[in-house]
Amino acid sequence: MSTTAWRVIHPSGVASTRWANGLGTTRELASGGDGAWRLSLADIGAEAEFSSLPGIDRLLIALSGGVVLRVAGVESEFGPGDYVEFPGEASVSGWALASEASVINLMVARDAVRYEFCMEGSAREIALPALSDEFVVLLGDGQTAAGERLERGTVLLPGAASPDAASVVFTEGIPICRVRLSASAGSVQR
Repeated sequence: MSTTAWRVIHPSGVASTRWANGLGTTRELASGGDGAWRLSLADIGAEAEFSSLPGIDRLLIALSGGVVLRVAGVESEFGPGDYVEFPGEASVSGWALASEASVINLMVARDAVRYEFCMEGSAREIALPALSDEFVVLLGDGQTAAGERLERGTVLLPGAASPDAASVVFTEGIPICRVRLSASAGSVQR
């Protein structure tokens, strides 16, 4: 099986940009054309305040390394695969437990989009997104049975239809996060 019928976003192929507040770097992996949502991979090092993003709801998933987040004064430690949700206007700072860590960051405009997500661990076969409002994020490095290397943070988005590419088979189990977006006039619900 191959991922050629699907859009595959490799984080290493995306240029880094500065955070809105200039205190860190991020790579935009995918976004809604209307600006209602954005998925990025952020690098975290020394303690830094997160950008204030009023009206945005955020899902942050630790991808590599350990991270400490202080959200509205409460500190929590996260390791790979752990996640936290918080409003963009909250006072948030974070730092890596070692020299560096990376996190997946989903940001949605709460008055326009809601999201649902599901963490799936150690899957050897991943059903590819079938809907235009769905995507999969790889939370570990993997190699497909066809020999294609996919790094952690890779995003699989629906592309051209292909009857023989309904899934990706990996040589070993890999954890993923499956996300589905939908229109919403209210707050984010899970």
